[in-house]
Amino acid sequence: MKKHVLLVPAALLLAACGGGDNTTGSRQLSAPVQSDTTIQGDVRTSASLLPVGEIRVSVRGSDVSTTVDAASQYRIDLPASDDDRTVIVDFRGDNIVEQSLSVFVPAQIESVEADVDVGTRTAPVAFNLDVGGELKNAGSSTRTSVTVPPNAFELPDGTIATGDAFVSITEIDIQDYAGNSAWVPDMIGTRVNSTEEVAITSFGMSDFHFYQGDQVLQLRAGVEATIKMDLLEPYTITNDNGVPLPAQAGDVMPLWHYDPQDMIWEEEGFAVVSADVGSSSGYSAAGKVSHFSTWNIDVWTPQIPAEVNLYFEDENGVIIEGSNTWIKSYHVTAKTVRPSWHGESAWTNRRNLTPTDRWITVMANGPDRQHLIDTVPYVTGWVEMDISVDSIVLDDAYLPGMGMNFQLPVSGRKVFRSYDGDHSITLSLPVN
Repeated sequence: MKKHVLLVPAALLLAACGGGDNTTGSRQLSAPVQSDTTIQGDVRTSASLLPVGEIRVSVRGSDVSTTVDAASQYRIDLPASDDDRTVIVDFRGDNIVEQSLSVFVPAQIESVEADVDVGTRTAPVAFNLDVGGELKNAGSSTRTSVTVPPNAFELPDGTIATGDAFVSITEIDIQDYAGNSAWVPDMIGTRVNSTEEVAITSFGMSDFHFYQGDQVLQLRAGVEATIKMDLLEPYTITNDNGVPLPAQAGDVMPLWHYDPQDMIWEEEGFAVVSADVGSSSGYSAAGKVSHFSTWNIDVWTPQIPAEVNLYFEDENGVIIEGSNTWIKSYHVTAKTVRPSWHGESAWTNRRNLTPTDRWITVMANGPDRQHLIDTVPYVTGWVEMDISVDSIVLDDAYLPGMGMNFQLPVSGRKVFRSYDGDHSITLSLPVN
């Protein structure tokens, strides 16, 4: 079996022809059964608001499954394949928000490292299904609430749910997608009546999980509930050029829900801005929803496909020509360097790239926004992007016959503009 090596996001010593010791903080990849491909990694609970409990791990479309062990790690074995493939690994549990991970698995690879962040749900709020009402977390900093009418829910078998039930309202810190909210799905969505993927930026986000006993509840057909969130700043974006404007009562902003099956945000409905003396910004926004998952008050933002080139460089810092062909694939994270649209919202996008498919969607300044950056105090350069490679798969058919010592992650920063044609970034790994 041809052996490929995947580096995890830590400093590793890789020997292309065998040998070499891992540096501090890395893990030694275990040797799987020869006929299998192992996918393994850490499961990080970024927001431990409840005891995590059992986390079930399964490969979508197969009967392969396991549970996360006491060390917060998982390992699953798949039959090896002669073809490159992408598999979806699902993480489910009673106290975590549904999470799925897309894992690129090269042909005949022995082992793949794939770490994942999951979010734990907040403590439940009790209510009576026959009465309904406005539900919210005690002491909520963003005053997120959901108002449900009486007899609004049904059980999975379609019967009307009655009696007492619970909701976990997991409020998400949209300023910190690298910390407690690292588990948040990438900020890529599809607009109404379109399959085109667009970058979106958040004005408020929460996950809503209704349940009774061990059964998940959903709204009955034709029934709507109302979700409401504070605006963190007194600005909105109601245009397609990404320029924030002072908020006004009556502004309309799109609502989006996250589809865990398709792993993308989908635009559905809208939220209306209201003056609100209880909000720190003086404004909140509310909209009606017909089902529950993770919901987001979001707007479309200017974007471009950025080309991420990855090479190796020699001891003199010179890029080694053709060294990108040593790489089978590399995992790239694009994120805003600082809070983005006016100082509040972060942004992320993650994707597996290859030397022939090396583009990832990033946020980009359009000419309207660029014109305002130096003249309007609340307009920031939100598209200073941090482009990071945190793991790679090397193809030993292309490797030189010598050991290579290098460290991951490697990253670079760049402001992308939709109008100047400079849409690429080159990263390089020093080797010796």
